[in-house]
Amino acid sequence: MMIRDIPENFCSRTYLNGGCALAFHTTVFQAEHVRTDIGERVYRFKYGNDLAQADLLAAQAAKVLEEKGYLDKFEVVAAVPGTWSRERACDPVPLFAEKLCDQIEKSCVPALRKTRRTNPQKAMQTLEQKLRNVRDAFAVKNPNMLAGRRVLLVDDLFDSGATLNECAKVLKQAGAQAVYALP
Repeated sequence: MMIRDIPENFCSRTYLNGGCALAFHTTVFQAEHVRTDIGERVYRFKYGNDLAQADLLAAQAAKVLEEKGYLDKFEVVAAVPGTWSRERACDPVPLFAEKLCDQIEKSCVPALRKTRRTNPQKAMQTLEQKLRNVRDAFAVKNPNMLAGRRVLLVDDLFDSGATLNECAKVLKQAGAQAVYALP
């Protein structure tokens, strides 16, 4: 398994204080895009309604957070609200966040909500489209639950970082002391 840090140069331009991911979702092999093992698990969880993948991914994520020394950096876990889809049995990211919290013995807080419908980020072609798609699309449900706290923000994928950055911005505006990402 390949653990990757979210690049510091990205974090220095955003509201994030740092973060890491389990692996690349897709690699290129002989000019073909191929999902990694983690990428395949995320795909089956998100699009195949294979909810058993949540436990496996959460166990891997807990291991990564421990190995990278992140467990002491945050107090609570918050999930990025997903794009609504009729094909999904549930919103996978909050379920993953709950399973992760069970593994690491931290609280999962329902901190974020969508303020409007967005298009799937994968449908956006440019960075500007991705930024515009999520701009002002999130709000904090209860700022009191975040005041002065360090938050681990979880999402399913990291591409441009537009969603994570927008969510981190509203978390910090609501009083979060620091925001780390685990896509």
